[in-house]
Amino acid sequence: MDGGPATTPLARALADISARLTRLGSLAQTARFHDKVRGYLFGCLAESACRATRHSPTVEDYLALRVQASADYTCLALVEPACGGPEPTSPQLHHPHVQALTTHAAYIIAMANDVFSLPREIRNCPTDFIFNLALVCAHAEGSSIQNGLARAAALTNERIRAFYELYKHAIPAADAPTRTYLHAIAAWLQGTYDWMINSGRYQPHWPPGDWPGVEAARRPVREP
Repeated sequence: MDGGPATTPLARALADISARLTRLGSLAQTARFHDKVRGYLFGCLAESACRATRHSPTVEDYLALRVQASADYTCLALVEPACGGPEPTSPQLHHPHVQALTTHAAYIIAMANDVFSLPREIRNCPTDFIFNLALVCAHAEGSSIQNGLARAAALTNERIRAFYELYKHAIPAADAPTRTYLHAIAAWLQGTYDWMINSGRYQPHWPPGDWPGVEAARRPVREP
């Protein structure tokens, strides 16, 4: 990403993505993407350290780590050039409402993914130490996996409701570039949720009718 030689498959992939993003977006957008990729890679290192030492963090620390290691911020950094609207300025992107909605979206996807993927992880993980919100909740409360799963779903729903309530108030007051960006964030959030709830990656691992109680992300009505 910094222009050095790409000598590994990962390096070549990042160089290719960076080159294409540079052609499609602005230098500021490319720089934001690079920053989020670095955060993702550091998150992966931190998660690997927890797995290697079998350290179960607090729920709060886990979520801060998970949202980085999930690459959600990396994906959201591509929303700007992908949505086709005018590029938001730095003050627009750093508005408290925009920052809060972006953060909520990243956390919701990371948390919901943990809930939906839990049975698959338990079945497929080669070790008995699984890094997942439901299990971190169970460990923190000294409860069963089922109770940990219920707590993880409840925390995810709290985030979904917070996103929805703030979105309703932020959209009417937003200028055109900000409104386009927030619509794109909401669409990305909804699309990822829809994929998880219908995906063969997760669905076959749940008993029929036993999906976790995570609310559907409410699709905001797009303004004409």
